[in-house]
Amino acid sequence: MASAKRVLKTFDVTSMVTGNMIGSGIFLLAGYAAAPISNDITLILAWIGGGIMALLGAFCIAELSTRFPETGGDFLYIHKVFGPFPAFLFGWMSLAIFETGSV
Repeated sequence: MASAKRVLKTFDVTSMVTGNMIGSGIFLLAGYAAAPISNDITLILAWIGGGIMALLGAFCIAELSTRFPETGGDFLYIHKVFGPFPAFLFGWMSLAIFETGSV
């Protein structure tokens, strides 16, 4: 089986991931998230805490992608760890729920 051609550069992939993570929801939802918080320091700490959690998640995905250097992403990781049936379920959930929610 032929290997996939790697034509995307670091900037291309970084831009795609950043656009997927941020999306347009940050401009609308930030006000709703900040409304119930009365203290400015608490709001800043909440944003920092969320950023740290997102960074830890990114580190986990980076570790998995270096451990399994194949195409497939999350489907591949679930298949390798939990087996084919959970990966199959994730694939369909990703198609029907996760990816269509951003449209």
